[in-house]
Parts: sequence; C-alpha cells; structure tokens
Amino acid sequence: MQLGEQLKYLRQIKNLGVNQLALKAGLKGSQISRLENGESQNPNFHTIKVLANALGVSLAYFDDMSENKAKSEITAHLWEDISDEQLIEITRFIDYVKARDE
Repeated sequence: MQLGEQLKYLRQIKNLGVNQLALKAGLKGSQISRLENGESQNPNFHTIKVLANALGVSLAYFDDMSENKAKSEITAHLWEDISDEQLIEITRFIDYVKARDE
C-alpha cells in the first residue's frame, strides 16, 4: 500500500473526514487530499509525524519496510492512544498465538 492509501485507510477507520484530520494535525485539508490521491508522494518528516500523532499510530505505520506494519494496522483498530509499550506487549501476544498455532 502506498502512503496515500495507508493514510486514507487509517483516516476512514478512525471515522475522520479530511478536514477533521487536517484540524487535528494542524495541516491543510488540501495537503492531506494531495497525499491521499498520490499527487504529493514525498512529504517531509514533520508532516508524517503530525499525521501519525493525529491518527494515534507510530511512525512505523507509514513505513513500507517496517516489519511491524501489519501489527500496527491491527493496533490502529484497537484504540487511538496506544503506547509503544502496549504495542510491544500486543505484538508479543500475537507472536505467541502464531507460534502456538503452528
């Protein structure tokens, strides 16, 4: 999934409109729309950071190379204010369940 697709997917599961996310992140709605539509593909670190914070996910969520991407997507569904420690604990539990079932 490309950055824009990831952003739109997460925004929608959080039930936020483009303008709502923009207000929460301190960005312009048009900037978010351009990212989601693939018109802007290389946002700076600050933009990614404020979007991740506004959406309640870690920066790793937007990293295509991240090993924990799928796990981050799962935790994004759980609640918005998940801490890194809680994510690690959930990740360990998922790994335990997977290993148990093999």
